Amino acid sequence: MKNVPFLFLLLALGCTDSEEQASTNLRKGDEFFNKGQYDIAEYYYDKIPEESPLHKSVARRVDEIAKIRIDPSLDKHSTKKKEGVFITNHSFEAGAMGVLPLHRMTIVNNTDKNLQFCELEFVYYDASGKEVERLSTVATTGVQKDAQKNFEKISPGVVKQKFAKATVKLVKPVFF
Repeated sequence: MKNVPFLFLLLALGCTDSEEQASTNLRKGDEFFNKGQYDIAEYYYDKIPEESPLHKSVARRVDEIAKIRIDPSLDKHSTKKKEGVFITNHSFEAGAMGVLPLHRMTIVNNTDKNLQFCELEFVYYDASGKEVERLSTVATTGVQKDAQKNFEKISPGVVKQKFAKATVKLVKPVFF
């Protein structure tokens, strides 16, 4: 019976060590995660027991790593240059009476060819997120190889219904 208090003390110290170790593993995992070294980060995250209060945040990070492996473009830590032609910084104004949209965007050409023009598809959505219309246009770009260019006031035409949101997709780049 004399050993019972000693046993409780050992259990309490063991739990503290385990929580401290989980905290250390989380910190180390986060350090490697923030450097984009996901395999090493997962090694440390896997050491955190499921019953730890830290496990919930670890599960989110592991899910994020899984998504990055499926779609590397989600990797905020990557220094690898994205290849091809793509659109960034898209925004729009509803324009005249809310039906003549004017779009702004940056077209990035990370290829070894000059981009002459491209076909763009715009999709418009109402406030509930329901698609209301699709419009396409061809934009003369003149974006040199390995360059980017800002465009303003691109209008694919009149949207017949009021809209709250718009997206743009590059359908077809044409090079010269």
